[in-house]
Amino acid sequence: MSESDLLHKALYFALLDLRSHGQDNVDSVTFRLADLFHNTVLQMGKAAAGTESYSKVLADLKTEAKAKGCEEWLNNLLSQIAPRTSAIDS
Repeated sequence: MSESDLLHKALYFALLDLRSHGQDNVDSVTFRLADLFHNTVLQMGKAAAGTESYSKVLADLKTEAKAKGCEEWLNNLLSQIAPRTSAIDS
């Protein structure tokens, strides 16, 4: 396993632990953010390896955010990070 794979999987499992902690402690912010991003980390590993594009990872994250009721939060975050980046406007 490469160091990149190791780091992506470690972050994935850390987010799963945070999601579980958020659920156990009725911390909806922790739960929802960890739930939204945990699979994104593994997709980013695929993008880093060249088997998936970062555009697809972002599109999937946006789809997931919409399904989980976090679309407005994610759009606000992305616009604050890169307000002139056209990739976040789609």
